Amino acid sequence: MPAKAKLLFYALSLEFTAWLSIIAGEHSDAKLLAFLGLHAAAAFFVALLIVSLLPRRWTGQRRLLLGMLFIIAFALPGIGYPVLAVTFLVVRLLPGKERADRFGLLRLPEFDMRLSPPEPARPAARTILEE
Repeated sequence: MPAKAKLLFYALSLEFTAWLSIIAGEHSDAKLLAFLGLHAAAAFFVALLIVSLLPRRWTGQRRLLLGMLFIIAFALPGIGYPVLAVTFLVVRLLPGKERADRFGLLRLPEFDMRLSPPEPARPAARTILEE
């Protein structure tokens, strides 16, 4: 099983278990803590999956991107994963920017090779003493 499929399987199974733990039976603090722990683990695996699917040029600051995706997935329990999935698909389907070669069409200016170099500047102390 490929690593990305494993990440998806882990995330889905953890999220499903988290929702089952909060829905089934009576409500307690332990159940809420279990839900938050399982949901956090699932959000982390989803963030890892999305970061692994993005091209290298978009993942310059991997920890920052991983943290941002984790926060989105964790803070929005019901809609976080669909939001990330739609965002990922939109980003992948958008065309990339074509870099225009702005300086490729400019000509170099003509240089006058007869110009002499400028005279060296005199120190300020010597100028004051000469006056």
